[in-house]
Amino acid sequence: MNRFKLVSIDLDGTLVPPTILKHVLKILRPNKLSTYEKLNNDFYSGQLSYEKLLLLAFGLLKGLSVKEVEEAVLKIPLHNGAQELVKALTNLGFRVILLTDNPDILCKPLMKRLPFSDYIATEMLVKNNVVVGIKRLLLSKLEGLKEYTERLGISLGECIHIGDWLNDTPVFKAVGFSIAVNPKHPQAVETASISIKTNDLRDLLDIIEVLIK
Repeated sequence: MNRFKLVSIDLDGTLVPPTILKHVLKILRPNKLSTYEKLNNDFYSGQLSYEKLLLLAFGLLKGLSVKEVEEAVLKIPLHNGAQELVKALTNLGFRVILLTDNPDILCKPLMKRLPFSDYIATEMLVKNNVVVGIKRLLLSKLEGLKEYTERLGISLGECIHIGDWLNDTPVFKAVGFSIAVNPKHPQAVETASISIKTNDLRDLLDIIEVLIK
């Protein structure tokens, strides 16, 4: 009997080539790409905290209309098998959600391409259909998932998480089962229940189907 009820899936690196924000900036604000790259370099060199990185990086979206952001997101390539994975998991009876610290305005358009039930993300402040700031930064995916599952009456032990990076590791440790797909950080491999390298996300279905038998 399947004890799992919910599958959460990371965005950057897992469903789309990293990063979705960089893709959007490349299309809409190419003059901001050097700023974005510097922020990331400062983070990896230890000069910038992860929280500060997110605040400054997401701030690069200020002034853009929600419509043009949506149009840009719809042009971003998905990893092979992404649509089929989400659809198949849904057909297996899971509640499938997107779990990311990325802005919600980048997630909403993806719902048109990937049949997620919901998403957990950073909430952006929008006025007159224009991005003006950050309403609530999702610094911890685990805390976001905890709040979400508590509202649904689902325990973390009944959840499966699929991700690839360091910020997925707290979730990997807390949920009932976890998959590090094409992991980008050694701690992702160490903390996930299983890790896999693949060019087709449909390969994850074999793991999950065995798990729920």
